[in-house]
Amino acid sequence: MKSNTLVKSVPSVQQLEAMRPRNADRLHRLVENLLQVRVVRQAVVPGNDAPFDYLCAAFFESDWGGDAGHAVKGNDDRSRRDLIVWANRGGGKTLLGAVATVLDMVFKPGIEIRILGGSLKQSSKMHEYLRQMFERPLLRRLVAASSERELVLFNRSRVRLLAQSSRSVRGEHVHKLRCDELDEFHDPIWKAAQLVTQSGMCGPVAVRGTVEAISTMHRRFGPMSRLLDQAGGGTGGTGGTG
Repeated sequence: MKSNTLVKSVPSVQQLEAMRPRNADRLHRLVENLLQVRVVRQAVVPGNDAPFDYLCAAFFESDWGGDAGHAVKGNDDRSRRDLIVWANRGGGKTLLGAVATVLDMVFKPGIEIRILGGSLKQSSKMHEYLRQMFERPLLRRLVAASSERELVLFNRSRVRLLAQSSRSVRGEHVHKLRCDELDEFHDPIWKAAQLVTQSGMCGPVAVRGTVEAISTMHRRFGPMSRLLDQAGGGTGGTGGTG
C-alpha cells in the first residue's frame, strides 16, 4: 500500500517536461530553486570559464545553450564532446558534478550514468551529494531505489559508483561517465574509461556519449596535465570552475 501511494505521487512525464529548462537563465533558476544550490555565472579569473558554464555544457546536448536538434550515434568524434573541469581544491567540482547528474537523471529518462572517482571514497562523496539532493520534497518522489552504490528513478534513469579497476570500468556501456579527481587515476583505468560511453535517445533528448574529467592538477605530467595538453589548454586553464 505504501509503495502504491508513492508511485501515484510521482510527477507525470508531462509535468517534468514542462519543468525542463530550455535556456541558460531557466537552468540557473531551476538549480537555485529546486536544488538550493547557487552557481556563479561569471568567471573570477580572466580566460577561465564560470562554474555555471560547466552545467550548461553538461546539460544541453547541443553546443552551449540549447537542446539537441538531431540524434547522434556511437562515439563518432564529430558528434561526441567530452568535458574537462579543472579547478582548485574546495572549488565545488564534486558538488557541481552531482548537480549535473541530478539534472540529467530527471530530464533525460533512462539515462545511464556512472561515477568513477580517484578512490571509492571520492566517488562516494559525489554520490552522497546526490542522495542529499534527492531528499528535496519534489525529487524524493522520483526515487525508485537508493543504496550506497546506486540510485534509480522511476523514469529508469540510473547512476552507479564504479570501483577503481579496469575490469569494473570495461564492463560498462553507458551514456555518461563522470570521472572525479582524474589526477588520482591509474593510466590503465583512464584508458579503459574512454571506451565505455555511447550516445542514444533518453526520452525526447538525444544524449551524447560523454566522458567528463573533473580534477585538480597536482601531479606534474600526471593524467590531468597530459589531458589538458592534448586538449590544447596547456596549463593556462580549461573548463575551470574555481
